[in-house]
Amino acid sequence: MKSTEADAFAPAGDESAFFEADPKLAALIGTMKYKDTMSGDTVTQSAVTVDLTGNQLTKQQVMNLCKLILITCVVPMNSE
Repeated sequence: MKSTEADAFAPAGDESAFFEADPKLAALIGTMKYKDTMSGDTVTQSAVTVDLTGNQLTKQQVMNLCKLILITCVVPMNSE
């Protein structure tokens, strides 16, 4: 089936497929929440909640993910 430019602007058929999780694919599913408690312009406390599930991830992907989560959680807290 050949795609045309008009196909890009056609209404979406089934949007629920975008949000489906396929356990057979390598993927990371879940949420990460970051909340700062402020006192004026100063951050007095930061809370990070990580609730993720890995499907079919390799050991190397898990190690890289751990490093990435550590960097993304620690750097914002030390930025001020």
